[in-house]
Amino acid sequence: MVAPLMGAVLSPEAQIEAATYREMVLGDLSGAIEQYKAVLEKPKSRAIAARALLQMGQCFEKSGRRPEAQAVYTRLISAFPDQTEFAGQARVHLAAWSETLPIPPQLNFALGGPGNVPPGWFMPVLPKDSGCPAGLSCTVVLVPAGAPMRMTGDWDQNFTAAAYRGKNIRLHARVRVEAGEAQLWISVDRPKGAGDRVADRAVGAGDAVVTSVSTHVDDDATLLNFGVSSAGRGRVWVDDVSLEILPR
Repeated sequence: MVAPLMGAVLSPEAQIEAATYREMVLGDLSGAIEQYKAVLEKPKSRAIAARALLQMGQCFEKSGRRPEAQAVYTRLISAFPDQTEFAGQARVHLAAWSETLPIPPQLNFALGGPGNVPPGWFMPVLPKDSGCPAGLSCTVVLVPAGAPMRMTGDWDQNFTAAAYRGKNIRLHARVRVEAGEAQLWISVDRPKGAGDRVADRAVGAGDAVVTSVSTHVDDDATLLNFGVSSAGRGRVWVDDVSLEILPR
């Protein structure tokens, strides 16, 4: 392996190799993570994107940042199931954590800061002016400014379903909508594929509303997915997120 040329315009394949060099030879895990993220911005193929996710997850894992690693691995499994080599390796990592990571990470948004997606979550755009109440942590969902009006914004995460199999669960969150509407949702993946979303009623613009949605987790469930979808140009503030197991 050789060091990349400074200032050179690199192909996606070369970008991956440069990031791997930074990870394996220089030991700069934070720098490698940023390079893998750059590859994912405009991937030329699904194989390249899947490989970048796998290696980014490994960097998070080596850094002791398991919630971020878990989120990346589960994203790889759900978004690139056709990339069996990379998705299979991600499953191996998650299977080893089934007992040590039984709950979703970052429900209180304690990690991260303005202008950054909270670790453990996926979000297309985050404004730097979040507008969270003083002293509280929250996250913000919005539709990108250049998107067609029918497009929605999504804030979500997924994680292993091992601890919830055979149980009924309920997701709570407090949601405030600036304009348009938003919906809390949850879905369960099984070996045969992704499940349908179960959504609560839409929340319209106005004061903060506590909303919840419930579902059953199948005995063979692989992943739980949940989040908030927004429609319209306004921001959506989300806080007080919790996931509970319901009595039988």
